[in-house]
Amino acid sequence: MSLNERVLVCTKLTEKDLSRKDLKAWIKQHNEKVIQKKGAILLGSFRKYPSAWFYTQIINTTNENQILVADEFNRLRCDAFELYTIKDNSVKKWGSLNRSTPFSKYPLPFLTYALPFTIQPKDTLNLLINTQRHFGVHEVNFNVSNYESYLNTTFTIFLTRVFQLTFFMILAITMLILGQVFHYRSMTYWGLSILGIVFVYITTWGFTDPISNFSNIGLSGSNVSVFGMMVSLTPPLFLREWMKPIPKNEKVFDAITYSLFVISLFFTVCYLFPTPLYNLIQNTVNLSLVMIVLTLLNMLRLFYYSFLAWIRSKIYYLFIGLVISYAPFILSQTTLFSENANVFLKSDSVIIFFITVGKAFVGIYLLREKLVTRKKLEANLLQLKETMDVVRKNEITAIGRNLHDNVGNLLATALGYLNLRNVNSETVQNLIKNAMTEIRFLSHNLVKDEDLPIKVKIERLAEHFNEFSNINYIFTNYSKNINTQLSAEQQTNLYYIIQELFTNTLKHSFAKEVILQIFEDNKRIWLTVEDDGIGMSRRETNEGIGLKNIDIRAKLAGFKIITDSSTQGTNTTIEIPL
Repeated sequence: MSLNERVLVCTKLTEKDLSRKDLKAWIKQHNEKVIQKKGAILLGSFRKYPSAWFYTQIINTTNENQILVADEFNRLRCDAFELYTIKDNSVKKWGSLNRSTPFSKYPLPFLTYALPFTIQPKDTLNLLINTQRHFGVHEVNFNVSNYESYLNTTFTIFLTRVFQLTFFMILAITMLILGQVFHYRSMTYWGLSILGIVFVYITTWGFTDPISNFSNIGLSGSNVSVFGMMVSLTPPLFLREWMKPIPKNEKVFDAITYSLFVISLFFTVCYLFPTPLYNLIQNTVNLSLVMIVLTLLNMLRLFYYSFLAWIRSKIYYLFIGLVISYAPFILSQTTLFSENANVFLKSDSVIIFFITVGKAFVGIYLLREKLVTRKKLEANLLQLKETMDVVRKNEITAIGRNLHDNVGNLLATALGYLNLRNVNSETVQNLIKNAMTEIRFLSHNLVKDEDLPIKVKIERLAEHFNEFSNINYIFTNYSKNINTQLSAEQQTNLYYIIQELFTNTLKHSFAKEVILQIFEDNKRIWLTVEDDGIGMSRRETNEGIGLKNIDIRAKLAGFKIITDSSTQGTNTTIEIPL
């Protein structure tokens, strides 16, 4: 039975006043007007209400002794609990409990402020309860029930909480293990965020109270639940990792993320400051209100960026998971800044159920996303292997054709001249030199300096072509980050594309000069290859093996290639988005 609407509240009573003959009348005269609802009694700030007394009468209408239990059910905003009964001006103290009481000293086998007392048959007792608060808001929730009913109800609640914590722990450990197995940081960080929720509930439900009272620092059982919430808010790991592929204003995102991180970290560390410094800060700033504001700001940030991910990248599961998790909680806080705001952070079973479902929903979709991505990656790798096999086959065919058509024909012609009666040695020498030049060209194309940066490789490629051709190859680099901004795969494909373009100009363009330039801005790197030759015919554009290889490599690397050809020359642009 709830006592919250059945008690008189007094803050001026002292233990000396307990023996007053007119106690009931005196309390009625000095009764405090506070917010009393069935769910809780909200007194207000601990500075104004560090201690309070609650008076009511208990009547036993049966003909048997009754063992009753008076308990302060929430424990969240109450630091000490004392129980008295008064009959015929005789005061009896049934016990007291506080945050630092060892569990072995609890009269009942649960971590609640609960004290049993006895009432005689057909008897009436004046029941007095004293509570104290040393941090934040002073709020209590009183119940009186018979002994068996209390044990059954509390045991059910205890099992529910154990189940909830066990589920969260299993979910968190699963996310951490899978994150490591799949090398998926978002999943690992989601597991860590769930561990943060576990820490919040452990501190909120009082499991850490007996070991949280420190004499030299500000942290105590009174504020450990707020400290637990601050710890869970501080690390921005998951959102930063998860938002990496989402288009956004990086500067604004980083500014918001790091600002909230620094502010949260500072106020979290405040609880670990020496007691005098902590008290100075606590007297200057309402730390519990800071926690509420930071909680709301972090929720808004999560909702905003998850909605942004849905709109811009069609990734919807985080937003839906957050709605499932926190919508009931937020709805319960609609009166947060009003006088009736007495339920903030009150973790009832409905709210915890939805948080559990929401967190599990996001975890399942993270796992699904990774498995789908891995399956797509395996399919892409298979397609890449098949495509590269085609490219290699084309390149080997081209090399064989060059050896047969160019080198072979040159050597055969030289041999024919040698079989003439009057051998023209100069002609034979020129044919052999041309064959050697062709072989050098092929060998240079086959030998790659794979470990060198792309800029150096392109410089050497231009130098090699200048060695054995009559075309002047000019390379100018205006990019500062091409070596670092492109992946190894992109650099390899870019090199082969440029090599193919150079080869085409050498064989087909009749150009005198080829100019390669590299540029960049914040969004892309682009290269231009210009020659002053005769241009490409439509047949060359449609049927050339080299051009097909260029298209294949561009698709593999995510490049965009634009070719503009006329009788005045050919201009090819390679665009690489960053």
